[in-house]
Amino acid sequence: MKIKPFKLAKWLLLSGMILLVASFGLKFFAGSNGNPEVSSSSADTINWQSYDNSNLGISLKYPKDWSHGVLAKDDWILNLLKDNNQVTIRIIENFESIPEIAILQDVVFDGSGKQPKSINEFTKVKIGDYEYYKIQTGRFEGVLSYNYYLPVKNKIFVFSFTAQGVDWTNPNLDEENVPTHLILKQILSTVKMR
Repeated sequence: MKIKPFKLAKWLLLSGMILLVASFGLKFFAGSNGNPEVSSSSADTINWQSYDNSNLGISLKYPKDWSHGVLAKDDWILNLLKDNNQVTIRIIENFESIPEIAILQDVVFDGSGKQPKSINEFTKVKIGDYEYYKIQTGRFEGVLSYNYYLPVKNKIFVFSFTAQGVDWTNPNLDEENVPTHLILKQILSTVKMR
């Protein structure tokens, strides 16, 4: 069977266009590391409640089905609860050193007593408009927790989550996709600093 050059050119052009569109689609929906980026324009956050603290210069959104908990420490600015899971925001102010050292000194690992020896033990992750220092602070007895640190001028905002009832013994546990962790990352995608 002989294919005419004109039909072959049309077929190749159409195939190339399909591949090009598919390639742009993948880049649009995936971040630089191949994982979907959490975006503040996500439809999931449109109907969320708003939090705005003009004194601290921070605003964000959080899910309507999360309620406010008691602020247990002086440095907490927001404590959100749902089903024994918790997302807290607190602030480190008046630290005497550079932010990275203050972040290192702040970390407390649940139950392990470990202390990071350098800022290199943190993962830098960009969510929304900002880059955070991320570190796991607990994974034991059904609990998973992470801290995300955001240095801004002379303050460090600490976004934490604690998820209860996590199957921490499961070797296939995907910590990035634990529902409470996903909620925290969506909250972080809505953060705006002034």
